[in-house]
Amino acid sequence: MKNKLVLIIFTLIFGNLLAFAQTRNEGIFRYVDLGEGRKISLGQEFTKIENLFIKTEIGFRLKPDTFGVAKDINIFLANNKIKAIFFDYFSNEKTFEQKVASYTKSLGKPKSNKNFDSNSIKVNVVYWEDNRTRFELIKKTEREKVSLSSAMFDKE
Repeated sequence: MKNKLVLIIFTLIFGNLLAFAQTRNEGIFRYVDLGEGRKISLGQEFTKIENLFIKTEIGFRLKPDTFGVAKDINIFLANNKIKAIFFDYFSNEKTFEQKVASYTKSLGKPKSNKNFDSNSIKVNVVYWEDNRTRFELIKKTEREKVSLSSAMFDKE
């Protein structure tokens, strides 16, 4: 019974971004709690939350001041349902390593930890995956500037 009721609360950036995770038996988390009874969920019908977003050239971006921690939250749709949620954060290298450790503790060992390196850009992608969801944590270093992002993908 304990395993069925486990609620994993974790911090993505600066201790303020809360997302709820399901137990490992049920899989990787699929939604982000925006507070005030609002959430963004993979597989959710977009029309139910459309008023929270601004149309962009390639998808939709969460309106400013809707969720204060991430620089940007973008979603991408298929058949009017949310198929991917992308988060861009204010970050540094130390934050990335802390987040990998935190997610490993809550989600288990990552399925993959890959590094891609060219002359001007280094990218580190760590991801966790189950049969419904893929969650990625990405660090990009370009000319000494580090950026951190994450993404949730609906595999259904």
